Amino acid sequence: HLLKWRAQPGRRSRGWRLSIANARAAIAKLLRESPSLAGSEAGEFAEAWAHARRAAASETGLELQTFPEAPEFSPEEAK
Repeated sequence: HLLKWRAQPGRRSRGWRLSIANARAAIAKLLRESPSLAGSEAGEFAEAWAHARRAAASETGLELQTFPEAPEFSPEEAK
């Protein structure tokens, strides 16, 4: 939803905002419960970004190129 949030500011909704907040809470909980995951964060984030790009393009109907290949923010900013 962060990618859609940036690409479609006119379509931002309470649902998107809630989805982003819920995902951030789930990530924080997962990292608290499994601190060893923090060491693999960068690689996981890169993989998740690639998946999120494809998903955002599919869900919005926008071209894949609309969404940057490289993350626009760090894993910390996404949290």
